[in-house]
Formats: sequence, C-alpha cells, structure tokens
Amino acid sequence: DVYLRAPGPDTKFRRAIDGDYAADPFTVIFNREGRALATIADALPEADWKKILAAAVADEPIPNLNPEVMKVF
Repeated sequence: DVYLRAPGPDTKFRRAIDGDYAADPFTVIFNREGRALATIADALPEADWKKILAAAVADEPIPNLNPEVMKVF
C-alpha cells in the first residue's frame, strides 16, 4: 500500500495514524500488510534505525529503543 497526504501541513495525517504524535520529524513503520508497527517522533541514531528496520524486515517485534519518542504497536 502507498499512503499519500494532501499538500500542506501533515499534522492531521500524522494524528490519523497515531493520535499521540504530531512531532517533526515523524516516522511510521508499516509491515507488509500495511499495519503500523511503530511510530517514532524524533531523530534516532543510525544504530537504532538498523535494529528497528532489521526487526521489521525479519517480521519480528520492533524493539522500543526510546520509549520517550517511540510507540510500538
């Protein structure tokens, strides 16, 4: 699936995915079926991204490496 938003501010789009977050930057990780696995409301170190994406690709639980800015579903 591809998710598109209308031009302009994307706060409404972000809140539709996860009502708790409207930060910038904002990342949503989806599985192959289009279900949101995690939202991340901040920048993360490269090492954290590698762990998160490796888990997503392997269809394993996403590690919540920073609970202050991450929500894992």
